[in-house]
Amino acid sequence: MPEYQIGFWRNSDHSDSILNEEAVTELSDLILQYMTEIDFKDLPPIIGQILDDFADQSGCLPDDLEKTDAFQAIINAQLAVTLAYQLGRLDGKSPQIIDKLVDEVVSNESLLQLLETTEIGRQDLDKPVEKVYPQLRLINFTDQ
Repeated sequence: MPEYQIGFWRNSDHSDSILNEEAVTELSDLILQYMTEIDFKDLPPIIGQILDDFADQSGCLPDDLEKTDAFQAIINAQLAVTLAYQLGRLDGKSPQIIDKLVDEVVSNESLLQLLETTEIGRQDLDKPVEKVYPQLRLINFTDQ
């Protein structure tokens, strides 16, 4: 296994590197464990409203609030955008923490090459974390 320097994944030489599904899950779990120490009550209500609007504009919030699962869908969307916001803050204030957590899960087996194709085939649907979500992000955000 080659030795990676902490923060290697931020380097342009590795800008097309992604993790396999198991490593993504492990890294998410590590970050969530670390983030349990963050007090989410400190989120200013106006920032919360902006995050809610982002979720709404992206179609994550239900239109019909009278449906039985509407409030759960709202809570799930709020949790996702709030965690993303807190992850951004953590990475901005203490990138070395995120670098250390990434370094903990990286191995030869976990590091994959992001395919530079806009095609998503039926066989790719079996591995959405590795082959669908990164491709959609590449397609949707690289042209903007």
